[in-house]
Amino acid sequence: MNSNFQKFAIWIAILLMAAAVFNFVNNPEQDRRGNEITYSEFLTQVDEGKIKEATIAGNRISGVL
Repeated sequence: MNSNFQKFAIWIAILLMAAAVFNFVNNPEQDRRGNEITYSEFLTQVDEGKIKEATIAGNRISGVL
């Protein structure tokens, strides 16, 4: 029974890893940092009028496009 459980757990782990790799590879346009952009990208979007609202707290800027 213990051997069967170990095999089952290994297969579950393999399936989860495969799903994670598929998700990682399948979304090339999605930024790996989430919704973060660089400061220069932020300034460009400000110049283009794409930033609706921005909040500066220390060295962190958050906003709404």
